[in-house]
Amino acid sequence: MKNWIWIVLAVVVLGGGYYYYTDQQAKQAAIVAAEEAAAAEEAAAAEAAAAEEAAAAEAAAAEEAAAAEAAAAEEAAAAEAAAAEAAAAEEAAAAEAAATETVLSSESIAAAIEAAGLDETTTATLTAALEAAQENPEALQAVLDQLNALLQ
Repeated sequence: MKNWIWIVLAVVVLGGGYYYYTDQQAKQAAIVAAEEAAAAEEAAAAEAAAAEEAAAAEAAAAEEAAAAEAAAAEEAAAAEAAAAEAAAAEEAAAAEAAATETVLSSESIAAAIEAAGLDETTTATLTAALEAAQENPEALQAVLDQLNALLQ
């Protein structure tokens, strides 16, 4: 019976050792799997951060391009407005010069009417028509045509 005790004791020790060994292997495998999962999670987080950074850089570049385009459009609009203002100023200056010439011409025409030796009624009518026509170039042309016809 003594041998049986030693055999049972040997089986219990071997069974316990086997159980302990397999339990350690399972724990080691779980640790390795957890480390691999953590590494994969870190890699995914790094990849997501890189993608987010690239998207932010792309958005910033698009924003800069849009701002540059808007600035160019604004400069073009300002240049166009300046050109329009310059053209308007030129037209105003030309109109003022034409009005000044008309005033000077009207004065010389009035002097010519007075010097023409026409009767007083015709002279007064032509002078009044000339004064009324100073604001309207078409009416002025009609008065000049009448005066030209009378003087010929």
